[in-house]
Amino acid sequence: MIKVLLFSALLIFLSLIAGWVGTKPGSVQIIWFNYDIKTSVSITLVFILIIIFISLVIYNFILSIIKTKNKIRTNIISRREDRSVNSLNKGIVALISGDGELAEKLSKDTKNIPKSLLPLGIVLSAHSAHLNNNKKLAANYFEKMLVHKELEFLGLRGLMLQEKLESEKIKYARRAYMINPKSEWISNNLFKLESKLGNWREAEKILRNSKYYNKENNKKNINRKISITMFQQAKDYDENQSVAKLKKYTEAFELSPNLVPLSVELASLYYKNNRYRKANKVIEKTWNLSPHPDLYESFKNINKSENPANLLKRTIKLSELLDSSNAEVCLSKAEAYFLYKDFQRARESLKPLLEKKIDKRSYNLMAKIEEEENGPLAAKDWYRPYKELLLPLWICKNCDYKNNAWLPLCKKCNSFDSFDWGYDAYEGIQSIELQEDSIIEENIFDKSI
Repeated sequence: MIKVLLFSALLIFLSLIAGWVGTKPGSVQIIWFNYDIKTSVSITLVFILIIIFISLVIYNFILSIIKTKNKIRTNIISRREDRSVNSLNKGIVALISGDGELAEKLSKDTKNIPKSLLPLGIVLSAHSAHLNNNKKLAANYFEKMLVHKELEFLGLRGLMLQEKLESEKIKYARRAYMINPKSEWISNNLFKLESKLGNWREAEKILRNSKYYNKENNKKNINRKISITMFQQAKDYDENQSVAKLKKYTEAFELSPNLVPLSVELASLYYKNNRYRKANKVIEKTWNLSPHPDLYESFKNINKSENPANLLKRTIKLSELLDSSNAEVCLSKAEAYFLYKDFQRARESLKPLLEKKIDKRSYNLMAKIEEEENGPLAAKDWYRPYKELLLPLWICKNCDYKNNAWLPLCKKCNSFDSFDWGYDAYEGIQSIELQEDSIIEENIFDKSI
């Protein structure tokens, strides 16, 4: 309707112009290339209008050809994009389902995806190559991810999984951690790498950040880990840093008072500084949480000036809140009674252990009691089953690696704080070569998305 009105208005306007020109007679002369053309003004105007009309017709014809060409091209590109997007969707599904071969095949058909979906195409190509163990190709795609800000974290994560050298892994891990410190995966793996390399200060910072960002984490568990990292840091302090060491040990002890080696070291420091009461309190607190022979040895050393009667009283008081059948409780009481020369009660204290026929130390102490009271021949029977019995050890709960001393990291499986005090077949300290396996955690999507 609007076009009709505009066309009508144009005709009226042209009619008025033509009428006005008709009332104003005149002539037009054109001299060009030895041609002399003379005509009226009205004919000249009509000629000009004809030229304009023909030009518009030619212009519209050319424009329609260009539009048709562009439309055909757009349709072809659109179909290609649709096929690529379809391949991308199928590839991601294949990737999640663990079909690496299909995912990699489909990733090759995603070259024509729109620019907005290009990051997803790189993710598909990288992780399908990773799933098929095509490390070189996967690494190339992970490197490409670093260019895209939204994919940089994923790219660094992938490069971590590809890299064998831990010195390189930790570089990628630190960079990824800077991008997303809230990620539990990167926090856990960077912590493991820093711990394995002995960077305990950095490991502590990671744990404290994790404690801040992930409120749902087990507070007791993470406090123990922080305590261990602080303990390991302080162990490296030299003699001139005794004050700083004591402060660090104290802070660590407050976070986790059930860490046996820490308590022994802290009590020893207090003892060296003639703070015997503090030393005893440390041992008593840890003993009530985790009885251990090292604690009782430290307890005896702190109270070595006491006579046997007072040591016995202190020992009984030390374990009054604990289960009387606990191995360390039985042995500590029996030893105190033995030193006090009360052999009958020493035997009674050992009875729960002797009935189990498991602990070498109980038989060894019984032999000493018999030898002290009845002579060497009486002790002979207690040494006979000695080789069949066990000694408690620090045992890794993940791989069963055994060690006499507690370790922050298992030498076999690299697990952190995995040692429990318990019994196992004792064949001396194991000498197991360190495995070169990666300590990087991989979940169900590590080889896919």
